[in-house]
Amino acid sequence: PLPYPDPTQEGVRVEVLAPPPGAAEVREWPGRLDVRWPAGATGPFAAEARVTLTAWQESFDLSAADPAPVPDPEDEAYLRPRDGLVRVTPFVRALADRLAGAATGPAALLGRFWDFFFSGPACGYVHHEALDPADPLADVVRTGRFDCLAGSALLIALCRAKGVPARLIHGLIPHPLTPVFHFWAEVRVPPFGWVPADLAAWDLAAGRGGDPWARAFLGRMEYRVKCQRFPHTVVGPVGVPHPPRWTMALAPTPDGASVTYYAVDPPYR
Repeated sequence: PLPYPDPTQEGVRVEVLAPPPGAAEVREWPGRLDVRWPAGATGPFAAEARVTLTAWQESFDLSAADPAPVPDPEDEAYLRPRDGLVRVTPFVRALADRLAGAATGPAALLGRFWDFFFSGPACGYVHHEALDPADPLADVVRTGRFDCLAGSALLIALCRAKGVPARLIHGLIPHPLTPVFHFWAEVRVPPFGWVPADLAAWDLAAGRGGDPWARAFLGRMEYRVKCQRFPHTVVGPVGVPHPPRWTMALAPTPDGASVTYYAVDPPYR
């Protein structure tokens, strides 16, 4: 995946360093770089690219937000009741009504839904294949456990249930020690436009709603690399399909990051 054009990241430039010219087919697509070797070629295979961009941090004072939503032509795409893991089911609508109370306006509703994640649910590993396919977010609430994808999907579904446009973002946290792929949400709050909401703040606050870190990533965001913006900017599966017992390791290098796949049994089932 490559970073897509966005107000928070511009000047994206891709330089393919390996393989040598002619050794493979290299294609650059919007948001994606493909390197393909011909069938029958013998390995080992290595691909290396240098991606540079200019990124900006985001910070919005949500207390200055407009109290009423402002319609936008894009709203239909970001209010859909079914969008991947985002499911606006009767369970989610009832939860959104209960959490919203008397709150109105995108910023106030977002704040109510955000506080819910600091009132009992815990951030941790989620076995997505075990969630109820008909109502997966209800399972997330009942089990009281969410990861970055499930938590973001629930936050987005709650917003959509109350008519607030919200969307899922997938990208990379370029931490110098442990760069990781990550999911978070963006919510359209007038007059600012799309504001970030990343439940990674739960870890910083250890789940305590009164902790100063609890709203660190609500309307604020550190430097990020955005690679997918659902449902319109989607990279799709990257690379060839891997056996289910392969695992991926993302690690820092002196001048970037490496992604390695290992054919080993996972430490958990």
